[in-house]
Amino acid sequence: MITKKEKKLCEVIMKGYRKQFRKFCREKIPAQAEQKTQEYNDRFYEYMNTADMGPNRGRFTSYLNIFSGLAAYEILREQGFGEEEAVNAYDRMCASMRKLAGVLYKFADLLPNGYQMVRKSLLDDLQGEKAICWDIEILQDDEKGFTYEISKCLYFDTCREHGYPEFCKVFCNHDWYAYGVLKRHARFVRKSTIAEDGTVCHDTILAVKSNV
Repeated sequence: MITKKEKKLCEVIMKGYRKQFRKFCREKIPAQAEQKTQEYNDRFYEYMNTADMGPNRGRFTSYLNIFSGLAAYEILREQGFGEEEAVNAYDRMCASMRKLAGVLYKFADLLPNGYQMVRKSLLDDLQGEKAICWDIEILQDDEKGFTYEISKCLYFDTCREHGYPEFCKVFCNHDWYAYGVLKRHARFVRKSTIAEDGTVCHDTILAVKSNV
């Protein structure tokens, strides 16, 4: 079961997501919009309340991201929507969060220590409490760049277990909305992802020597 504090965090995300999901349903299936929105909310909390959050609740944030999208995608696919249209609906749901992430990383990139800030943010995710969400290997970590590989990913495994492995690609795309804005002191390079038929997720944050 999620805690009261965790439920408050869930509602921060779900308030906006429900609004956009309801809006999509009102456009596409108006007679069922309210029913499907309630079903989306109920399914999300069912998944969150039965998920194993792991030591120190290390999977909570990842499951919050996963289930807030996956529950909506499942309902739309069950309703007969194709992959592309269901993904587009989710893209609308998370547009504001993606925009915020882009603004934050763009601001960090303007700072002289922008590369180190981005590197630390990634390290905190990969090696902190959330480390139980993936198996990683750091291939490079120096003044030139930070490269890592993920060989096991909670996002992909969860989507696959629910029968929709293709949905994991939307979470991979989140990285582009955040790190894709980097250009002044850092740059994001992606070689492969498990969700897109790679054997590993292989990412690099390059340190950029800026003369600006």
